Amino acid sequence: MNILGISQKHEPTETGFWVRQVDSEVTAGQTIFDVTFGIVAPVLCFVFDLIVFQTRGFGPPIYPQYQLPVYLFSGLQILILIGWLLSAGSFRTANGVIGGALSIGGLFCFICGFVLLPFSLLGLAMVIGIFGFTPFLCGVVFFRNGIRAWNGSQSGESGARVHASPGVGFGARSPDPTDH
Repeated sequence: MNILGISQKHEPTETGFWVRQVDSEVTAGQTIFDVTFGIVAPVLCFVFDLIVFQTRGFGPPIYPQYQLPVYLFSGLQILILIGWLLSAGSFRTANGVIGGALSIGGLFCFICGFVLLPFSLLGLAMVIGIFGFTPFLCGVVFFRNGIRAWNGSQSGESGARVHASPGVGFGARSPDPTDH
C-alpha cells in the first residue's frame, strides 16, 4: 500500500487455532480427529463400558436408567456426523438443520462429560478413567462440524441462511445422580 509516497508492506496474518477449527477448509488431521473421537471412540466407550451404563461384575452401574436414551441419541448423532463428513457439506439447504443437530450433540457430550467428570478423575488412578474424557473430545468434534454446517447453510441463490432452532421441542433430561 502506498500512502503519501510511503510504502507499507503488510505481512499476511496467520489464522488463529480456533478460527482454523471451524474454517470451511478441512485438513486431513481434522478429519482423522473427527472420525477417531466423533465415531470410533464413543462406540468403543459404549462397548467396553465397565461402570456407567453396564458392568461386568464390578457392581451396579451408575446410570443404567439412561442407557437406552443415551445409546439412541448418540447413535443418531454419530449417523448425522457420518453423513455430514461423507457429504462434505453438499446438503446446502439442510446444513442449518444439520448444524443445529450436531451442535445439540456437542452440548449433550459436554453435559455427559461434566456428569462423568468425578468418576473419570477417580478412575485415573486405575488408568481406565482416561476414557471418561472422551465426551469432551467428542463434543469438540460435534461443535466444530455443527459450526461448519451452520456456516455453510444457504438456501437458493439469495444466500439467505436456513435457520434451525436446535433447542425447540428437544426435551433432554439430564442425569440426576440421586435418581435410582
